[in-house]
Formats: sequence, structure tokens, C-alpha cells
Amino acid sequence: MNDARAAAGFVLFDSALVPSERIESIINDGYPGRCLYGDLGEEAKRVSPWLLPLSPPAEELGREMRESGTHAYGVSFLLTPVPIDVLSLHLQRLRKVFAGQKRYYLRYADGRAFSDLWGVLDQGQRTAMLGPVEAWKAHPSREPFQRGTKWDTELFSHEDGLPLRLSTQQFSVLSHAQLDTQRWSTWLKAQPALATGYALEELQDLSRRTGAWLRAQRDVLSPHLVHAVGVAVLRSGGGVLDQAGFASAVRQGIENDDRKPIDAWLLEGRASDHAAGSHV
Repeated sequence: MNDARAAAGFVLFDSALVPSERIESIINDGYPGRCLYGDLGEEAKRVSPWLLPLSPPAEELGREMRESGTHAYGVSFLLTPVPIDVLSLHLQRLRKVFAGQKRYYLRYADGRAFSDLWGVLDQGQRTAMLGPVEAWKAHPSREPFQRGTKWDTELFSHEDGLPLRLSTQQFSVLSHAQLDTQRWSTWLKAQPALATGYALEELQDLSRRTGAWLRAQRDVLSPHLVHAVGVAVLRSGGGVLDQAGFASAVRQGIENDDRKPIDAWLLEGRASDHAAGSHV
């Protein structure tokens, strides 16, 4: 039986990213809301997702956070025909995801984690993940995630497919996607002068290309070498990834765990470009 009620809007805040005092101030003003990890203790509550109906102050806070590079990924807008108690129960059931015999906590209130997971799920898993949610708008995705089928109360109640269980292949793809996301997020924090010169889609593509390149080297790079590679990629628009000399410089850096060969190669390349330009 299909639920014919009109859909209502909700805002989902990740208090690990959005200041919790801003969220709680709305609750203290008398607006309804649910702390979705409130039953797990005070430590969990400090990083909990919060679900609020779309009231004027909740919408205002959501838009303010979306315009902030620091907090934008901690705000999602949801559309659903069910009341807050039913939606809260569904979101609480999204806490865990299984891969093989291991259990992981799902950061679904962080739009980056939600987007990475959505990309590896099949249609049945996507339906289970959304449950009663008709549309879920999570940054950095440009389009909302939507259900492929109509809302069915009986299906949701008895066969909702939660907790999610990933195949080995899905988990491998997700792990790579999460590393790529972590990379471009780090670029925005650590190299803002370079990273903000790219549109987000360009930055994500550069990160995916860099991840594939790093995996092809078949070596584990220390953090300062990874940092040096990232700077080179951002400065060159990814051009260094196609140059054998750069791969050689990285291998030299790996031998002694020293970024100097990478920096020297990059400096030499920039100097050569400058010299070539001076003859034009």
C-alpha cells in the first residue's frame, strides 16, 4: 500500500562538522529535533547526526553552513512523507554497514561519505539506504539522491535490507573512493591557494587520477611524499602524472623517504617552462 501523504522537508546536520551549539540553540528555542546518537552516550552525542524538521531557523542554519567551506559537507536536505519518529528510526538503522565479517560505522550525515557509498551500491541497496526518503540532497553531489521506486510501507517494514552488506568488490571500490575524497578534502585545507583555483569537479577528477597513479607505483608513500606529489599535481593540473621523469623522481624520493627529488624535479620543470616562455 502506497503512502499518499505529502512529503515534508528535513535538515540533517552532522555535529562532527557543524557546531553543535548552533543546532542545540534551535532546539532550545522550541523547535523539534532528534539527536540520532543520543542513546550511545555523551561522547557519541558530540559527533551525532541531528535531524530537524525544515523550520525557518533550521533552513537558515543549513544554508549558512552550505555556504561555508568548513561546514558544507555536514548538511543534507531530505524530503519524505513520514513523520520525524519514523525517519529517525530509519536513520538510526543506517549506523552500521558490513563488509565481510567486519562492521563499520557509516558517516551518512557527512555528504562526502554518503556520496562515496552511493556510488558503489546496486539499486536494491540504494532503495534500502533511502528507505522512506524520497530525495536526499547531500553536498558535494550536485543532484539529489532519489528512490527508484514508490514508497511502499510493507516493503520498508519487512524487507528494507538494513544493515547494508557490501561485497568484497564493493568494499574495495569504496575504499579507493574514500581515499580519493580524503585527498581532495585535504588539498582544500592544506593547499587552499592551489586547490581553490579548480572547480570542485576538476579537483575530484585530479584526486581520482592521482589515486590511480599512486596505486600504480605499488609503493606506500609516507605522508610528506604524498604531500609533495599532491603539490606537483595541483601546480601542473595533473600534467606530471603523464611524465616519466616525475615517476622517476618519486621513486628516488621513496628510496630515502625524502621529498627533495620530487621538489627538485618540479622546480626544474617550472624553471624550464619559464625559460622556454622567455624565448617566445
